[in-house]
Amino acid sequence: MSVPKGVNNFKQHQITTVDATRALIQAELNDVKGRAAGRFDDIDAVVRHVAKVTGIHRTTLKRNTTYRRLFREYLSDQSVPTEIAKPKAATLEQLRAVIAARELTIRTQAHQLEMLQARLAESELG
Repeated sequence: MSVPKGVNNFKQHQITTVDATRALIQAELNDVKGRAAGRFDDIDAVVRHVAKVTGIHRTTLKRNTTYRRLFREYLSDQSVPTEIAKPKAATLEQLRAVIAARELTIRTQAHQLEMLQARLAESELG
């Protein structure tokens, strides 16, 4: 049984893995927030700490947009969501968090558009 070209049979596993890792990272960041020593200067310091505690490689943590967004939100240390941050009053980390959130939204919407176009093409053929 062959799979059509372009179909990702591994996608559900990827989503499950990212969700589990995101929960692990979020738990560690919440734990660090509760301690007085939880101050980091930049994203690299946060990544090194989380990598050491969780056992997940730094490269994995830094390259994944979902994880990087968590780190940027942690560093921005703001009480409002990153989507409504005011650019003139925002710090560099807050602006980076906004950009990462919007990039993730764009990619998600592009994927949804591709799926809808594929469904439309299938319905026109069938």
